[in-house]
Amino acid sequence: MRDRREQAGESMRGGRENCLAYFEDHRAIGFTLIEVLVVLSIIVILMAILLPVLAMARRVGVRTACQSNLHGIGAAIAAYTMDNNFALPTYFADPAITFDTFRIRTDDGRLVNLGVLLTYAGDPRLLYCPSQTDTQSPSIAYDAPANRWRDAGTAGGPRSGGGRGPGEPDNGHSGPRSGVNASYTVRLNNPGDVQAASWNIINFTNKVIYSDFIGVDGWPGRGRFVDQINSPHESRGYNRLFGDSSVIWTDAAPLNGLRPINDVEPSPEELNQYYLLFDVLH
Repeated sequence: MRDRREQAGESMRGGRENCLAYFEDHRAIGFTLIEVLVVLSIIVILMAILLPVLAMARRVGVRTACQSNLHGIGAAIAAYTMDNNFALPTYFADPAITFDTFRIRTDDGRLVNLGVLLTYAGDPRLLYCPSQTDTQSPSIAYDAPANRWRDAGTAGGPRSGGGRGPGEPDNGHSGPRSGVNASYTVRLNNPGDVQAASWNIINFTNKVIYSDFIGVDGWPGRGRFVDQINSPHESRGYNRLFGDSSVIWTDAAPLNGLRPINDVEPSPEELNQYYLLFDVLH
């Protein structure tokens, strides 16, 4: 009997020792607090490095998509001018707002500005800078609530071919509704600046004709624009389409040197100075 008790005691002691050894081994393979802090510090450093890189990659991607749209517009303009004795698309501006050449269709149904190119451009999204979203600039973003492409209740959706022909109304049954805006502006700020006969591709081969430049940033809205309008590309720079179909990016610094682009609407003279500088920046 005694031998059995001794054996049982030895067995219990052995089990206790094995259990302690098990927990000691598992404690040995765990992480200390210092090790955990080091790992977390490395992760934070990597995130601090990678996040700006990812943000930059996104900005470059949006800029490239914008350039691609302008190249497409340039190709459409080349085709249009060949069919129309080198004339550029019908220019239309709101005289109450210096920079407003966004309109695609007038209230009486005429296609104007970039709207004239719809039969050449195909997808209407080509007329919109991808950095102008329904949160960035609702009034000039594609099919945003404040800038619906079609009238409510009109059958069908957007389709290539914006109308019956340049400047002809289509009674609202295809293409954009009256008053809808693109997000690219025409170079001119006033029809009186250039005679109609001179608004042609020959006279603007080496000059900017369309761009994503607006001339304001954080503009609170006025008139037919009930929402804020912001500068594209985080105000870092702008894409410009020249008459020869080339698309060139420029940094915003030279333009801010003329007059800082802010929420104050530029005068016609200031807007003209911006474009004169645009013509020579590369």
